[in-house]
Amino acid sequence: LGRVSAVIAESDSESVVKLLQSLFSSLMDTAASSWGAPDAIGEIIFHRPDLFAGYIPQLFQFLTDTEKRREALEALGRIAHVKPELIRKISFHFIGLLQDPDPQVRGRAARLLGVLKAHEAREDLSKLVGETDEVEVYTNGLVLKRTVGHLASEALEQV
Repeated sequence: LGRVSAVIAESDSESVVKLLQSLFSSLMDTAASSWGAPDAIGEIIFHRPDLFAGYIPQLFQFLTDTEKRREALEALGRIAHVKPELIRKISFHFIGLLQDPDPQVRGRAARLLGVLKAHEAREDLSKLVGETDEVEVYTNGLVLKRTVGHLASEALEQV
């Protein structure tokens, strides 16, 4: 969807804007199915941050929602891979998520902080190195299983 949206945006960015707005609306509507919406949003912005970076702040609101937090982190992580400077200035908000009860959230937060080269998270990341909870991560088109400790170690190498 991200690749297709990038191509369509070349000639009709308004259609992609409408798609993004629909995806965000599905996240806000408790009666709607929002399955995959954060991932789709992240992919669209990842492929055309020059056009759609203005939608990144809307993802931040989902970090406070325990049901949508992990997906919001995944979307922000995808975007950070291509344009970390768009998210780096608020990296301190992600440090507290390293203590979240959900290992999926801790793993994604660790990964995001590594991509952002958030040296201020070094001490908190160090506390996770021995953690053995497994999480699924999306990397280069593959879904892989990694431990939170492994993701924290990788993040420490980057910060």
